[in-house]
Amino acid sequence: MKKLLFVFALCALFMGAETILFAAGPNSNPNQSAEYVKTQSRSASIEPDAAFFNPAGTALMKDGFYYYISEQVIVDPIRIKPFGGYANELMGASRHEYKADKSGFTFINLYLVHKKDRVAWSFGFLPLGGGGNATYNNGLQMIDLALNPQALLGGILNQLYGGTPVIGGSVISKLKGFSVVYTAQMSVAYEAIKDILTLSLGVRGMYGVTVLDATLYALGGRYAGYLPGASNFHANQQGLAYGFIGGVDLKPVKDLTIAVKGEWNSPLRQKTVSTDYIAFGMFDKSNMDGNKRHAQIPGTLGVGAAYQIQGAQIAAHYTYYFNQFAQMRGREKNFTGGYDIGGGIDYTFKSAPLNIGAGYQWSETGARPSALSQFNDDVDYHTVGGGISYLFNEKMKLTLAFAYSHYITTDINKGTMFKFNPAKYYRQGYFGAIGFTHKVI
Repeated sequence: MKKLLFVFALCALFMGAETILFAAGPNSNPNQSAEYVKTQSRSASIEPDAAFFNPAGTALMKDGFYYYISEQVIVDPIRIKPFGGYANELMGASRHEYKADKSGFTFINLYLVHKKDRVAWSFGFLPLGGGGNATYNNGLQMIDLALNPQALLGGILNQLYGGTPVIGGSVISKLKGFSVVYTAQMSVAYEAIKDILTLSLGVRGMYGVTVLDATLYALGGRYAGYLPGASNFHANQQGLAYGFIGGVDLKPVKDLTIAVKGEWNSPLRQKTVSTDYIAFGMFDKSNMDGNKRHAQIPGTLGVGAAYQIQGAQIAAHYTYYFNQFAQMRGREKNFTGGYDIGGGIDYTFKSAPLNIGAGYQWSETGARPSALSQFNDDVDYHTVGGGISYLFNEKMKLTLAFAYSHYITTDINKGTMFKFNPAKYYRQGYFGAIGFTHKVI
């Protein structure tokens, strides 16, 4: 047991601060409705998705009960190309290229709003963080390099097992993961000055779950590739958190809406239940059975504006993420504040019950080079979106939207122990969304 503890202590010093396998980083998901995918800017919404984007704005809606539901399909193909290409394979160091996919096929948003006189109540259910799967069918360069028998971690594993080495050649790995922060939130908004000023206050509860699976096999080892206590890694991490939401909505003139929203979320501590964690406990001690994964969706402060003119609506927003104050067991030092900035326009035809729109957003994640690795890929990105809405009548609307994200190509190994072997990271994101709005009464 003492030998095992020594190994993990040595690896913790060698690998540095803990990483988060497959996680999307500290920032929350901004794409919380099909209308957002369409125009990329909903911070000043006064439609049912304001339950998330602008709770104070719900008090400016017409009296009645509304519900909104949307579903998104998200596919992100990823390529990691290590420096040296095929020479890495000839030397037995790593593959010449690694391919992966991140995807989400059940990204559902549900919003309910009830407005009566000067008071509005809203409810939302959404995946505030994560929300998808990650699959690395041919592993990661980071694992191949670290567990190579000539590398430090590979040598430590061989020493741990004792006798004939269990890692005699290249490591073959496959990784899968799922991570989401399910969130239910409720807000109350009050129209302090009729048609001009509204205020809101809300609360949310969060349930975070992360499921990790990995298989590791080492060529030429003592057990024909099998690594006792490491070959079939599985971890289930679950935890609870809460948060508060406050907002102000101002209409200085009839056709202009200005909204401000702030959020604070408590730390999310997910307890780990895991098996075969010897190898992956070296990369991240939160993967060890009984430990906890330390995370926190950071607080935010955002401002949005929307102006209506001759059937068109022009919208813009800026949201700041206080990553540097999130409690992530020291990892917050690897982040500065992040932000999203974007704008969009949509137009409703007079001659047809149609609305078309498009938008753009730039996302600066705030991740320093030291925060980036093949396990934690919070790179900056551009997003463009567009879509169409069909208005059945004044009470029902159906929206179809699509978006594309281009992630800035970067050296994903720059801030890690593998910086001697640069690896270019390529990622794109494809979004398809459908949303339905209904005013019941």
